[in-house]
Amino acid sequence: MTRGKAAEARRTARGDVEAVLGDCVEVLAGMPEASFDACVTDPPYGLEFMGQEWDRFRTDGRGNSGRPPSGMLAYQEWTSRWAFEVLRVLRPGGFLLAFGGTRTWHRLSTGIEEAGFKIRDCMMWLYGTGFPKSLDVSKGFGKRTGEVTAPSSSLAESFSGYGTNLKPAWEPIVVAMRPTAGTFASNAETHGVSGLNVEGGRIGREGGRSAIPGTRQASVGATDFPGRAAMVDAGGRFPTNVLLDQDAARILDLEAGGRGAVLRPGTGPSRFFYVAKASPDDRMEGNRHPTVKPADLMRYLVRLVRPPTIEGRPPPRILDPFAGSGSTLVAALAEGVAALGIEKDEESFGTIEERLLRVRLVDRGRPRGESREGRKVNPGKATTRKTNRAAGPER
Repeated sequence: MTRGKAAEARRTARGDVEAVLGDCVEVLAGMPEASFDACVTDPPYGLEFMGQEWDRFRTDGRGNSGRPPSGMLAYQEWTSRWAFEVLRVLRPGGFLLAFGGTRTWHRLSTGIEEAGFKIRDCMMWLYGTGFPKSLDVSKGFGKRTGEVTAPSSSLAESFSGYGTNLKPAWEPIVVAMRPTAGTFASNAETHGVSGLNVEGGRIGREGGRSAIPGTRQASVGATDFPGRAAMVDAGGRFPTNVLLDQDAARILDLEAGGRGAVLRPGTGPSRFFYVAKASPDDRMEGNRHPTVKPADLMRYLVRLVRPPTIEGRPPPRILDPFAGSGSTLVAALAEGVAALGIEKDEESFGTIEERLLRVRLVDRGRPRGESREGRKVNPGKATTRKTNRAAGPER
């Protein structure tokens, strides 16, 4: 679909979770202000990932006079455009969690800040399954002469073992917030949004004391400073800004305690961090999206930024302007939270439709179709409908 055509946008929904096919800036421009409580998204990183056109922001590809490449400036300006629309539709105090690339997240963060957000933190998503994409420098010397399988000169041989990149093992998550209207408490009273869901994001459920000796917990006014030997809350440990996948957690535990140390389950250092569990649905058959995030990770992030359900107010609603294969929407549906996702790639949108049909509405032993607050959620089948809103240009 092109922008000039009076095309009909595809929409699909299941329960309170909906997805629309279209360009996020155009779709958000038609939405009322302050209609969402939080945003969790995985936008393009500006790295030309796997040669994909949707991740390309280069114009001339060169910097001059020590200035950054124009592609990076274009990426930052583009980030500001969509972030401005997200800021407008978020309620004051609403959080934005945006994944980024290690080489471009500074531009992502700056673009988000320039749109009017306050940068509150940066989380680290650590994983053990990254694939190294590194050029062997020694084999680049003879490239013009044809296929190179070994160093072509003594100089090239001197650079044997030198590469251009490290193996990726983490991604940043920019934590930003639409400025509050006054204090956090007054913002909660006025808009029903304030802070992060620390209780819902606690790590582990074992309780007891930390095995690390140290000072007791101290408080200054309304601020708590947990000591390392303080009693761990029965609901789990205080959330951290470091998140692990199962591979990273296993490596951390194996390397802890000295050579040959054997740690009992639940006693390794990974217990201090949230560990996202893998799911077969993350890479279900037919899901060709190249940057799928684990559903368990996305559920945790949705849980962390969702406000409480307050009587007399609309239920919490999450936004994802770059829905991709629908991981945020699947997470919201499983958590019993209303959500809207926007995706302009038709193939990815088809994956969203299929994943919404497949997701199970069961959360940590609670009855099917019931949220954390006991609010009933419609577990019916996904439905697809059309509207007259233009879908915007294809990627």
